[in-house]
Amino acid sequence: MASNYPDDTVETKEDDSVEMKEDTNAAEKKEIKEIKDKIDSLEKEIERIEQKEEERVRDFSIQCQQELKERLSALEANVTVDYQNRLEDFSQRYRTHQQETITSQQTHILRVSRVIRDVSRQLGDNWKQVFRYLMRSFPKDVVDKEIKIIDQQKPFMQAYNALQKWRSMKGDDFDVTDIIQALKDCSRFDLVDKINTTLESERDSLLAISDFGQGVVSGRATAGAAGAEGEEDAADAGSTSSGASGSSTDHHRADKSEPVSDKALLQLARKLGASWKDLGAKLDVPEEELVEIHESDGNSYQAAFKMLWYWKDSASKLGEARVNRLVQALSDIGRNDLVELL
Repeated sequence: MASNYPDDTVETKEDDSVEMKEDTNAAEKKEIKEIKDKIDSLEKEIERIEQKEEERVRDFSIQCQQELKERLSALEANVTVDYQNRLEDFSQRYRTHQQETITSQQTHILRVSRVIRDVSRQLGDNWKQVFRYLMRSFPKDVVDKEIKIIDQQKPFMQAYNALQKWRSMKGDDFDVTDIIQALKDCSRFDLVDKINTTLESERDSLLAISDFGQGVVSGRATAGAAGAEGEEDAADAGSTSSGASGSSTDHHRADKSEPVSDKALLQLARKLGASWKDLGAKLDVPEEELVEIHESDGNSYQAAFKMLWYWKDSASKLGEARVNRLVQALSDIGRNDLVELL
């Protein structure tokens, strides 16, 4: 019996060792499980935090975009209002400048135009003598050549074109007061008094002259305005020298049987374009006259004006230079759009 005790002790120890190992494994498994649970919990927390952060970033982005859009809209509105205000202010200042401001140089241009127009109306055959005096600083052959050219033009245009030629050839040396001495030289003291009156006139009276001032920029007339000024002044001068009837009016005529005004002819000429030849044919302007005008001025409004003036000058002698005659001719060539100019 005594020999069996050691074996029992060994078995007991082995059993205890197994139990301890099992307990250790169970504890480790439990610890591992707890760690896994913590890891799972942390992963879920991280995922929750990431989702929350994504939502926060998304909300912040939306908020920023909305705020940016609102600020851009406000800025655009402010810029638009500021631009409109500045534009309106500039427009108002420009209109005020046009209405109230006129430089001394512009005033001089208006006076010169007035003087040339008034003198050419009444100069008559004296234009050559006056022209030679004014051009005395130029070579005689140059002056003779210019006189020959002007002499071939219509009589009512000669005095005006002569003064304008002198004006352009003198350039910066041009002095309107030279006309006074030229007129004295040919004993036209009546015109000298008229010039002195014009040169002493006030600005407001100058602005009342036809359409002067609208084509003046920085003291110089624009090309278009200068051309219009020339034709209109020539028409005015012609109405005096040729004795043709007609008065300038800006409104539409109530009675279409009235004589055609010079200004109506000028306005019509500006709009006719290439139709002026067809209109001339309907107004019975001779073919050779139309050809001559076309060779000289092409399809410019100067050509149209010359044709209309030729018709008026010829028709006035027969009492036929009337608005209704022009209205019918315009209708015949399909230009009813120009009737309202008469």
